[in-house]
Amino acid sequence: MLSFRLWTIFYIFALLAAAMSTFGPVGIDAAIIVLVFWTAVYQSSNPIRMLACLIVGVSALLLVVALLLPAVVAAQHAARRLQCAGRLKQLTVAILNYRDANGTLPPAYITDTNGKPLLSWRVSILPFFVDQAQALYSSIDTSKAWDDASNSQVLSTTLDPLQCPSERSPAPVTNYFAIVGPRTAWLEKGGRVIGDFSDGAENTILLIEAHGRGVQWSEPRDLTIDEAIDLLSQPLTPRDEHQVNYGFFYKPGAGRNISFADGRVVFLTAPLDRRLAESLLTADGGEDIDLVELDRATQLQLDYAKCYGFTMFAILSFLPATRIGLRRIKGDRQTRAEREAGDA
Repeated sequence: MLSFRLWTIFYIFALLAAAMSTFGPVGIDAAIIVLVFWTAVYQSSNPIRMLACLIVGVSALLLVVALLLPAVVAAQHAARRLQCAGRLKQLTVAILNYRDANGTLPPAYITDTNGKPLLSWRVSILPFFVDQAQALYSSIDTSKAWDDASNSQVLSTTLDPLQCPSERSPAPVTNYFAIVGPRTAWLEKGGRVIGDFSDGAENTILLIEAHGRGVQWSEPRDLTIDEAIDLLSQPLTPRDEHQVNYGFFYKPGAGRNISFADGRVVFLTAPLDRRLAESLLTADGGEDIDLVELDRATQLQLDYAKCYGFTMFAILSFLPATRIGLRRIKGDRQTRAEREAGDA
C-alpha cells in the first residue's frame, strides 16, 4: 500500500510537470482530466464512475476553451501582420512603378533649389499609388515644405496604405521607412538605378516597417543606415513587433516586415546579426550575404522543449494502462495457478 501511494504521488507530480511544461497554466486542467479518467477506471462503483465522467467532460470543455482563446488572439495578430505586409507590398509596387516610368528610384526627398528637403519620397510616388493618393497629389504644392500652411491638407489626410493596422493612430503617420545614405538604395538627391546594385536587388532592403516613430508620411524624415542597423540588430520592443504563432510545436516569432528592391516582402525575425543587417542594407557594399543566417531569420523553428514535454505527457497519460495490463496478467496467472492446483 505504501509503495502504491509513493508511486501515485510521483505519478501526479510528474504528470503535472509535463502538462504545465507543454500547455502552460492550462496544463493543470489537462492533468486533472487524465487523473480523473484513470480514477474512474480504477473505481468499481458506478455512481463514482458517472461523477468522474462528468468531471472529465467539464474539465475537457474548460481546457478546450482555454486553448482556443489564445488561438483567436493569435489569429487577430496574424491578420494585422498580413494586412501590414500587404500595404508594404502595395507601397513597394508603387516605387517600382515610379522606377519603370522614370528610369530610377525616387530620391529620398523633394528639395528646393538650395537642396533643402521639403517633402518625402512618399509624395513623389503618389501618382503611382491608390486613386485617393493620385487626387491628393494634384493638391500638393511641391515647392513648399511638408509643414507649410499651403500643404495643410496633406497634414490632415491619413493614407491607410502608408500605415500598418497595428499602429492604430488617428494621426497621418507612416510605419514604412526608406534607408537613406550613399551606400543604400536611397540617395538624398537624385534616384538610383536598380541595375547598378552590385549586391543584387534581391539582397538590398528597400523599406523597413517600424512603429512608434511619429513621422508624418509627407515629412522628409526616414532612417540612416546606422539607425536601420540598430533597428534590425536589437531586440524588438512589444510596441514595435509582430507576434506570430506558427503552431503548437513551433517557437513563436517576433519580427517586422521588410521589402527588397526586387519587390519581395519578407517577415524577418529579430534580432539579426549586425554584419548581416549591414549587408542587407547596402546596395553596393560587396559584402557576403550569410544565407544560412538569413534563412534562420525567415524560417520556422521547432520548439524542442515543447515537443519533449508533449511526448512525456503522452507517455505519462497512458502509463496507468500498463499497470492495469500488468494487474490483469498477474490475475490471469493466479487464476491459472489456482485452476491447475484444483485439477491436481
